[in-house]
Amino acid sequence: MKLLAIASVLSLVAACTSTGNSFNASGLSQFVQGQTTLDEAVVLLGADPVNTYRQLDGSATSIWSHKNSVMTDAIYINQELWLAFGPDGRFQRVVKRHNLAPMSPAKQPKEAVSSSASAQQAVVTETSITVVTPVVITPEIVPTASASAVDGKQAIVSYPINK
Repeated sequence: MKLLAIASVLSLVAACTSTGNSFNASGLSQFVQGQTTLDEAVVLLGADPVNTYRQLDGSATSIWSHKNSVMTDAIYINQELWLAFGPDGRFQRVVKRHNLAPMSPAKQPKEAVSSSASAQQAVVTETSITVVTPVVITPEIVPTASASAVDGKQAIVSYPINK
């Protein structure tokens, strides 16, 4: 009987698989946009990313992923966090999050205060939202927006508000 119990436990353990690195997503609340580096992200999340995809301009997307399977092909637990880092190696934004606890607004990554002209700004009126953005948005992307170029690097985009 004891041998049967041991065999049962061993078969259950053998049926479990795990890939990736277990990470602590609550560390995300301590990130500061434009300031937190990839090395600091590793410390705050408590694990190395499973992949980092580097771009030619020096920016990168790092992926933290942890997957568990209990009793093969029966129960799956999957968590993913994709973070974008700029050419300077500093955190820009969360690209994707999957199966992570929702974050309250107080625990969202903090935005750094910037007086830079490239920082996004918005003006809201009763009829439209006007955004100054470092990305030029064309009518093909947002058909209801009207855009005008500002010094070739930014755009002023107005979105009508439907009431």
